[in-house]
Amino acid sequence: MKVHLHVVDIAIILIYFVCSIVLSFIVLKKNKHYIDYILCGRRLTLPLFVGTLVSTWYGGILGVSEISYNQGAFYNWITQGATWYVSYFIFAFFLAGRIRETKELTIPEQLESFYGSTAGKIGVFLNYSSVIPSAYILSLGVLMSIIFNISPLWGMILALAVASVYSTVGGLWGVVYTDFLQFILMCVGVALMMIFSVTQLGGWDYLVKNLPETHFTLLGTWPKEYSPSIQNIIIWGFIAMITLVDPNFYQRCWAAKSPKVARNGVLLSIFFWCLFDICTSFIGMYARAKIPDLPDGKMAFPLLADQLLPLGLKGLFFTGMLATVMSTIDSFAFVAATSLSNDVYKRYWYPEASDKHMLFATKIGVLITFVLAFAIAHTTGSIKLLWKIFGSIGSASLLVPLLTGIFRKTKAPNSAGVASMVFGFTTVVVWMGIGKFELLPYTIFYEIEALYPGLLLSGLSYLFFCWWDSTVSSQQERGSRS
Repeated sequence: MKVHLHVVDIAIILIYFVCSIVLSFIVLKKNKHYIDYILCGRRLTLPLFVGTLVSTWYGGILGVSEISYNQGAFYNWITQGATWYVSYFIFAFFLAGRIRETKELTIPEQLESFYGSTAGKIGVFLNYSSVIPSAYILSLGVLMSIIFNISPLWGMILALAVASVYSTVGGLWGVVYTDFLQFILMCVGVALMMIFSVTQLGGWDYLVKNLPETHFTLLGTWPKEYSPSIQNIIIWGFIAMITLVDPNFYQRCWAAKSPKVARNGVLLSIFFWCLFDICTSFIGMYARAKIPDLPDGKMAFPLLADQLLPLGLKGLFFTGMLATVMSTIDSFAFVAATSLSNDVYKRYWYPEASDKHMLFATKIGVLITFVLAFAIAHTTGSIKLLWKIFGSIGSASLLVPLLTGIFRKTKAPNSAGVASMVFGFTTVVVWMGIGKFELLPYTIFYEIEALYPGLLLSGLSYLFFCWWDSTVSSQQERGSRS
């Protein structure tokens, strides 16, 4: 499937690529020290905070396109919007300010301060794996192939080449400023599609007339051989809790000018996410009504834009789609690179590393992350599968130890945090493996999402080792008295 772009549309996209690179060189002078490079010197203002957070957390636009096209606006808004807002509000009111007041630079550092060096080492692996942007790189390859009529492989390579330049040159300042540009382009692109869909196709009556009735229900429209259940919605609520332990949220809060900026920034971001979710949900519905027989729902937004938008505006919309995905890729890759430089290179390889060494290590970390994410994306080939795998692993292994560490008034035993991470991660991987390869005859492994038992075992192991430590301490205290 192809879209038809005029040379003017392509020129707009190329100008966006050039502007992204130029911005990274403009902010280069801001990176005088390592803390400037990875956390903007902790001087991030409210507008920049909102722009970078909104654009970073909205990279799955092709996945949203697929869900809203196939299942309907209400199912899409519930699973990709409402279930996530709960986590956003929790983060804003209970976490953002607390995180800004801490002195740590990364989540592994935070875990080490709570549960010791072993937890910190395990946290490096879990933190890094949770921000590998494989799903978004795969989305980017699909989008580039649609726009430029090239293979997804070359699409990923070309776009990553641009992202590599501005991510390594400008550091977090470069990422933030390009994210702000991408935020503006996202707003313009979605607004254009919503306006043209309503004015050229019609309003609510058009959708009701041309869509299945199930597209307006909570569970949405599914193939006849598939039996939808409320679990399909609930699982997204649990996956959304990855927000509470997402390194991008933490990094932005650490970079914020003050705890107030961090809290208000998240709250303002929720407003923009809500608007985006409403618009993208209905755009997917319009695409289903206008082009009802698409074999691949990921093509819904691009093909609808190809039919509705005029010269120039079409290029602007596709630029907005590219910006949506690239803003997530560069942010995730930069957070991952920061963990490599700070939590691996400096801590275990070169403790006396200077600012110059750390800057270089972070740049190398960005390139390593891009190569690794590209390899995973190329071999996996499924956006939804990558979302589910890494989202489940991150939530199950980090949610319990990180949040209890932040809110617990007394220090928990190190064994509780370590066990919680290990049991959460292992349970998800084993559960998924059994279901994938049908290693056991029990259907429970195929019907229950791996995230549920993963979170359960993570929480139970945390409680058990807290109880065990308390019991042993009480026995030792009684023994010393006797």
